Amino acid sequence: MKVRTLRGIASPVTPLITFVKLDQCLFNGALHWAVKRYLTDARDECDYFIMKFDLSLEVFSTIELPEPRWETSIVTIIKGCLGVISSDNRDRSWIWVRREDNNTDSWCVAYKLDTNPFKGAGGVFQITPNDELLYNVHCNGIRVYNLGTKGLSRLVDSSKSSTSLIDMDVCVENLAWFVR
Repeated sequence: MKVRTLRGIASPVTPLITFVKLDQCLFNGALHWAVKRYLTDARDECDYFIMKFDLSLEVFSTIELPEPRWETSIVTIIKGCLGVISSDNRDRSWIWVRREDNNTDSWCVAYKLDTNPFKGAGGVFQITPNDELLYNVHCNGIRVYNLGTKGLSRLVDSSKSSTSLIDMDVCVENLAWFVR
């Protein structure tokens, strides 16, 4: 019988974390979460950032978000880049993508929306090359938002009593072979 030894992983050193979004995004071999942190003990000022866990190195790190640092609860993949959806207190949304140029990362705005079609959304997934995003809104079904046309449609309506959608996630097959 083979006995496995448990080992610890150092927790991220980030003070005053108050909220970690349950929906994570797997991108480039690392898990990414949107995190809210308070800047003072009085909890009167807060900002948002991304917590990253590298699966191969088993190390936590953080990624600062671009300015303005509006409320950010969605981390996803947009056009092959790490992306976040941030909203201000007037319900506007900006979709940011993080691009790598000459070994440096920088954020740029991919879309500015005058509304927040993602309010109450869980995970957001890009599903077509036509900039359509699929997402689940609790008790309101699966929605499709086209970033180009700004059109919103409902793929599945779970507000009917016969339908119940709890959660959804992206699964990707891996065809790697392991040789000993």
